[in-house]
Amino acid sequence: MSMASRSLVVVLAGLLCGCGSADTADTALSGEAQLFIGTGLDTHTPLSDGDTLDVWLGPQGGHMLYACYHVSGIEPGDASDPNDPGNPKTTVRAYVGDKLVGVVNRRIGLAPVSPGVYGAVGTILVFKSSVPETTYLEKTVRLEIRVTDASGMVAESAVQVETEFAGEDDVEAPLL
Repeated sequence: MSMASRSLVVVLAGLLCGCGSADTADTALSGEAQLFIGTGLDTHTPLSDGDTLDVWLGPQGGHMLYACYHVSGIEPGDASDPNDPGNPKTTVRAYVGDKLVGVVNRRIGLAPVSPGVYGAVGTILVFKSSVPETTYLEKTVRLEIRVTDASGMVAESAVQVETEFAGEDDVEAPLL
């Protein structure tokens, strides 16, 4: 069974960002596809192994987190056209151990951050409703992001974070 056909409760809100760093700019010049994971609804806050990642109670009762990324070496597609077939495919997965607890797939154009570096913020990953919250709250979660552009170039990265319940989210995510 494909990931797309699994019964998941997922929402993706592709809000675009514009926050850069020297690390991402240097990588862009190397010609390699690289991805830098972060968190944030409207800004990119880098995540490293061991960092704390907030988990929110969403408006429909599910738990969610905000993921974002900066990427280089990838064709960005058209950030102004969500239906552009040249937009890269983004997959965000969350695991506790080997157990998949959330996944979201989306094609989204990426906004320029700095020369050769593009990004997206506001990716909302809603945890699977079939997974008890005790499985992922206050636990170590592996967050993986993979971006594949129209030519097949892939950038991917993973980070191990400690989740923390942040409360109820009052942000209204756009419907996609």
